[in-house]
Amino acid sequence: QSGLDGLIPWSWEGKVLKTSHLNVLCVTMVTCLIMYPVQQKWLKSETT
Repeated sequence: QSGLDGLIPWSWEGKVLKTSHLNVLCVTMVTCLIMYPVQQKWLKSETT
């Protein structure tokens, strides 16, 4: 069992974990986390 199992509701496990939806969600979240600070830097460099 991984640490993630405790964070995800049991009702989700069969429906989501076994599909690509969770992978898409993780990729989206990681992309947002990476792109947000990058976007902020770009916006600052644009205005200055």
